[in-house]
Amino acid sequence: MLKCSRRFLMPRLSRNKFTKLLKERPFENITVINLIEGFLRKKRGCVIRIPNKGTNIIHLVSGGIDSIVTWAMLMEKYGLRVHPISLKTGQKRHIYELESLKFYSGYFKKKYPKLFVEPFDITYLSSPPEIASRMRYDIENNVHPQILKEKYDPETNTIRITRKYLFPAFVPFPAARCALFFDMQRNLKMRTISMSVLPSDGLYNESQTLTALRGTMLGLCTFTNDYRWQIFSPCFERELGSIMTKSDLIKLAEAYRLPLGHTYSCFRATPRNCGTCLACEVRRRAFTEAGVKDPTIYEEDNRSFFKLIQKNLVPLKEKIHKVTGGRSRKKPRIIIKDYTY
Repeated sequence: MLKCSRRFLMPRLSRNKFTKLLKERPFENITVINLIEGFLRKKRGCVIRIPNKGTNIIHLVSGGIDSIVTWAMLMEKYGLRVHPISLKTGQKRHIYELESLKFYSGYFKKKYPKLFVEPFDITYLSSPPEIASRMRYDIENNVHPQILKEKYDPETNTIRITRKYLFPAFVPFPAARCALFFDMQRNLKMRTISMSVLPSDGLYNESQTLTALRGTMLGLCTFTNDYRWQIFSPCFERELGSIMTKSDLIKLAEAYRLPLGHTYSCFRATPRNCGTCLACEVRRRAFTEAGVKDPTIYEEDNRSFFKLIQKNLVPLKEKIHKVTGGRSRKKPRIIIKDYTY
């Protein structure tokens, strides 16, 4: 196992402090969590137990900072053999997420040759297209007038509609289907599914809370009548006392010497991270909070670069004309390298 370039102590909370934190969070239900955990302890002796080193597990990856660093953590810290599952959600950004996964697949294959497994890409739409198209292109005719009236803000003259598809809560199910397929294809018995849910995710999305993770885990065990299934996030887990923010993950990546410039976070599905959408703003702020230089080439920075080049094209042509003494009949070819990541 490779050693870290610098030490980084992962944030840990005692069980009491973790429980207190859960009680303060708006979408967590500590009663439900305790009921499910109590049942699982009686049924199998534990709630979550990290498998032994070398054990095969499933990990859901997207190409973003959270899932890529968690992938590295599972191999580096826990010594697990990770089978990454990438979901084709139907979103335009997925083609750029695949570029990110391609880079890190090559990187991890060299760094963790005994633990690396190629990602498996499957289709799992984030929203039924019949619903998504109506909510995207014809929202006025697909939202009840009373709801439009209730959501109207006269001060800003806006109507804010929140669309909830419960997608994160159901993501472990296609991952479990892959695990069952690998049972037959690779003769592997994988019953642990890792996700990259952060503490901040559950503050605005009910389906990304610890309560939701526990409920999904119990549901999967019940549906399959197999109580070996584990669904957890190494970044937010009471049984481990782990509570990691995005800036913590960036610090961990720095310790692992893991380059993050190739990760993709953008909501706008631009070829590069746009730098201005909510996801990119969160990304930029996390690097600042971590005290780590952001290596990302953002789309807006790239546009500024080309504007600078265009601004200097005229004096550059005049300089070339002066140097050649006007003898060159052909127009000089100016090569501008487009830096990609």
